[in-house]
Amino acid sequence: MVRGPRKTDSQMVTCYSGFVFSIGFVVGVFLALMSSKVQDYPARTKRVDRYVSTDDFYGLWLEKQGVTSRKKLDIDRDAYDPNYDHSSNLESTLLFWKVKVACAVFSGNIQNSYAVASSWGEKCNSIRFYNDKADSYLMSTGIAAQPSTWEFLCLVILDLLANVPAQWYVFAKDDVYVIPENLRYIVAHKNSSKPFYLGRNAFFWGTLFNTGKTAYVLSRGAVELIARKFNSSTACKKSSKYSKNEDYLMGKHLTELGVTAEDTRDEEGRERFHVFSPSQLLAPGHEGIFKKYFSTGIHPTVKGQRGFSPTSVSFQGIQRDYIFLYDYLLYHVKVFNHNGGYGNNLSRTYHQSDEVWKSFVSESLGPAYNVSNVSSSDYYRLWELWHPPEEFARKLRAEFLNKTGER
Repeated sequence: MVRGPRKTDSQMVTCYSGFVFSIGFVVGVFLALMSSKVQDYPARTKRVDRYVSTDDFYGLWLEKQGVTSRKKLDIDRDAYDPNYDHSSNLESTLLFWKVKVACAVFSGNIQNSYAVASSWGEKCNSIRFYNDKADSYLMSTGIAAQPSTWEFLCLVILDLLANVPAQWYVFAKDDVYVIPENLRYIVAHKNSSKPFYLGRNAFFWGTLFNTGKTAYVLSRGAVELIARKFNSSTACKKSSKYSKNEDYLMGKHLTELGVTAEDTRDEEGRERFHVFSPSQLLAPGHEGIFKKYFSTGIHPTVKGQRGFSPTSVSFQGIQRDYIFLYDYLLYHVKVFNHNGGYGNNLSRTYHQSDEVWKSFVSESLGPAYNVSNVSSSDYYRLWELWHPPEEFARKLRAEFLNKTGER
């Protein structure tokens, strides 16, 4: 092996110093670029400091509606106690009639859209599906523009304002699951005639906007502002210089009109509009997609239950079967918790099964027969009395119904 001349100590120091200088220079340039980029972003904070909470505002709104007293629903008794008073109005029912929410769903997968129509879409005061082609079964509205463009969204807004009266408008793709009840709770105290722009904050090209990866919400006041600026299909088409990024352009146009995307996190800094599915947020892994989103997201995505607000409004990335699953879990499963008691009570028509067959045997073999010691020959006697087997089963069932009082 041929060896080169050995470096002297001074040469080695010079080489090492040059290497350190190169590394320092690269790191310095990188940090300078990063600091200039971060300075353009609004601050990323974990906790939201508010003097008045959403629940405080909601309580004041309830007082204005004439609600002077509130009591927590006893879910256990509501589910299992036949004597429980069900006449009390739920706050969710009051909100449904007082806070009108219209849902505009962008149909990309027809099966997903059908699932939305049969699940969370029923909780909207009105729902309208949009695509570039109308669907008779879904009764979707055809828009003469390419989906996911600003022209398409602009035309949707004009259609909503003309045909769907509401106080609040939800915009969501059909792979998003929305909880309208929680949205009503959050916005109840707000004056919908003023412009409000709610959703998951993101930042792109110097503009704060709400990402279309999950649902975003406009008050009627904000919808009217957009419609005044783009008051015709021609105006919508002319304004569509960039074909995609319709969510960004919504934020851009609203910013120009003086409307800023609000921070919709709760008082603990937990998100309400989620750009990932519950399984991605709760299960291990998926860090790669979180990092990718973090490049434009304003607030860090927190994994686990700490990242979920109890008043969450929307989740992204939901397929048809999960739309039905979440709807079932949210609205139909009755959780029997540690305070429960009525769910363990026996049914009013409950009878020990022994009583049924003993009564049947006594009726067939005579009241003096010892039912505690039925022999195999006696069993065959029963079989012969009630032949064929279908008649045997019919008689036994009739005896059971007679004993329980069921029909």
